[in-house]
Amino acid sequence: MRWEELKTHLTAMPPVIAASLLLILIAIPIDVLSKIFGLQNKAEIQAMEDTLKNTPIKELVYQFLILAPLTQEFFYRGPVRLLIFFFPNLNTKNLITWVVILLPTYYWAVLDSGGHGFPLDALFMGMVAGWAVVETKSLESAIFLHIAYNSLGLIGALIKYRFL
Repeated sequence: MRWEELKTHLTAMPPVIAASLLLILIAIPIDVLSKIFGLQNKAEIQAMEDTLKNTPIKELVYQFLILAPLTQEFFYRGPVRLLIFFFPNLNTKNLITWVVILLPTYYWAVLDSGGHGFPLDALFMGMVAGWAVVETKSLESAIFLHIAYNSLGLIGALIKYRFL
């Protein structure tokens, strides 16, 4: 499938579905490649592994599927939603929109590392979540995507560190 065909299909879909598909098509392979080539922050990975092994599952669910998505999306995608509140006709074709999406996302993913072993997948996840907020005019779409993304990661990590 060519890029133009993919773009046509994505724009025809509801934004949250399109964003979910983008995460599956790009962010997950980035994460896998970072693991294969050892591009991860070893200290961050070790800290996460210790947390996953020693924290009760109920608390992990609360931290990763409720607390992190709510706080991070309000803090990092909140400025995008605020911009939309003041400028309701704003869209993703506007450079200012992408600056407002990228600045807090870059800070969270790369400078702060956001609790991630490899920031490129987190950076992409933040960009997709920001795009979804602009397209849906709703912060809830980013929260949903964050919960879904963290759910996949938590299930995989629990299988790896608790059950294998």
